[in-house]
Amino acid sequence: MMPISMLRAALRLPVIRELREAGAARTFRRAPTAANYFFGVYGTFEEAEAAVPAQAAHSYDTGASGRLYRDRLAEIFPHDYPVLYWLKPMFSERVRRVFDLGGHVGIANYSYERYLGSLDAIEWKVCDLPAIVEAGRELAASRGRRGLSFTTRYEDADGADVLLASGVLQYLRPGFLGGLLARLSRPPRDVFVNLLPSTKHPTFCTLNNVRTAICPYVVVNEKEFVASLEGLGYELVDAWSSPEKRCVIPLHPERTVEAYRGFYFRKRALP
Repeated sequence: MMPISMLRAALRLPVIRELREAGAARTFRRAPTAANYFFGVYGTFEEAEAAVPAQAAHSYDTGASGRLYRDRLAEIFPHDYPVLYWLKPMFSERVRRVFDLGGHVGIANYSYERYLGSLDAIEWKVCDLPAIVEAGRELAASRGRRGLSFTTRYEDADGADVLLASGVLQYLRPGFLGGLLARLSRPPRDVFVNLLPSTKHPTFCTLNNVRTAICPYVVVNEKEFVASLEGLGYELVDAWSSPEKRCVIPLHPERTVEAYRGFYFRKRALP
């Protein structure tokens, strides 16, 4: 039997690595519909965009994407509980407007109501891509949903009490959230970021097969991300890990994200 050290050395040979990369790329492109596959490591978002296979759909902005996740409308996951813990007292006291960035068809609005009580009096605005927004409006109309609305304009976050960004920042260019908050004349007091892949490495990108498309996917340097919001006058109130969500990139074990992260930021009061 070949010693482990020799086997590892053989796997690093250029010809062997090329074969492994080719095999991983084929698996990635043909990922099962229920899977969430990743491939490659890229220094910038633009490099990841350029690496998307030509034959693949490059955008999540499709009707098929709008039909995903309907099974989650009445389901709560472990990563939701920290957000609900902080939101519940806010909703009973002062919150009237929620901006749900990347909220798909309003999944959080439907599922959180079980714990937060009726949301009819809350102006809950979901911001997503046009095809997703269309699907969300149709679903809300069919269910007679009150208070839930949709937009494609990021700037509609202006004046919201709470901004919720769950599982979305990784699909947007690095620095997106800080840039958006800096542009708003009345930025939200409370910001929740959930299901964020973060790393101690410098920020990098990979590719993610999301069933209906292959998209660039950002893994942020956690310290830099937190500092970017602190620089805008926010303080970090709470942070948590979600080990049920991992990012494993074939052939790059050093880039594995063992548990996604969640954060609650609150705008510091002016002196």
